[in-house]
Amino acid sequence: MKKIVLLLAACMLAAGEMNAQKLSGREIIQKVKDCPDGNTRYAEMELTLRKKNGTTRQRKVNSWALESVPVDKHEIYSRKVSWIRQDCLTAAYVEYYDKLNKLHRVLTVSDVKKVQGFWTIHKMEIKNVQTEHSTLIVVKNPQYNIKIDKALFTVAKLEKGL
Repeated sequence: MKKIVLLLAACMLAAGEMNAQKLSGREIIQKVKDCPDGNTRYAEMELTLRKKNGTTRQRKVNSWALESVPVDKHEIYSRKVSWIRQDCLTAAYVEYYDKLNKLHRVLTVSDVKKVQGFWTIHKMEIKNVQTEHSTLIVVKNPQYNIKIDKALFTVAKLEKGL
């Protein structure tokens, strides 16, 4: 399903003159079949895997490069260029551009693994290239489909916090 949505988005970007509201579901599917890659750019990314002991390993990953432009003119960013990995359909690298169309932030995803059947991002870093500030997010021990007590979701608990 994610792959179809991604391909649909790519074809919609390719068909700038066509309005998405005017296309029927059958026309969209036909467009995806006729133009599976749209006008997206393919890229072969080279990822460098570094272990704690200092060893490195190179890995090449096929990806799509997509440009997103917001419809709302009040958005913070004027556009976003994303490199989406084809093997797991997650972003590997994203560039955010400010209103002056200058590179503002760069998101780098460096650790994607399958956990309990779900592709999970374990490590990502976003860097503000204009101020050199960066934030590193590391996810440790993610778990899915765990049992959660329904009593945690009462209005009182949600207003108070855990």
